[in-house]
Amino acid sequence: MDAATLQEAVREEMATEIDRLGSDKALFSVTGGTLEEAEILGSLAADDAAVRDVVRSWADDEADSTAREAFAEAADRLDEQVDRLAADLDGDLPGAEDAVADYLGKLTETEARVAAGLVARPLVRDRTLLQVVNYFVNEADRQGADLARELRSATDEGRAAGLETLDACCETEAEYERAHEAATELVAVAYRDYADALESLGLDPKPIC
Repeated sequence: MDAATLQEAVREEMATEIDRLGSDKALFSVTGGTLEEAEILGSLAADDAAVRDVVRSWADDEADSTAREAFAEAADRLDEQVDRLAADLDGDLPGAEDAVADYLGKLTETEARVAAGLVARPLVRDRTLLQVVNYFVNEADRQGADLARELRSATDEGRAAGLETLDACCETEAEYERAHEAATELVAVAYRDYADALESLGLDPKPIC
């Protein structure tokens, strides 16, 4: 196995969950049903900040130099994204709990951290950002749409770097298997959080056919 194979396996195994995470209900789930620019950007910034703090803590205690550098770079990237998202917001970021960040914070193995935090999380995040692009396009807000596209591009760059790091850190099939398990579980955690949020609003997370 290698990182690219792992990523495709996660995409295939979790195809339904990933597809639904990018549905037109995505922004309802992250904002509690409030489809307003400030709520959308604030929620995204708060989620990125929570994940950034976890990834930064990994950089502080990681023994593998390649992973340590990758974690530091990922934290810096997320920090920049938080600043861009929050630039037009007044006051502090919302303090909502972040299930993905909570899950990441429990990981201790290097390969699991890389796979979940630097590969699977960007994969999931891209789905939400796609809906942010669509939101701003529908609002005829070119500046907002451009921001969301740039954030998607940065997220994709981070995922590509994560794949390279995973191959650099994994030497055995057992390590790749642990990485695969962690990445798959991150998608599952993100989907459960998405589904729970929609159900609390009285919405069905499953698409209406």
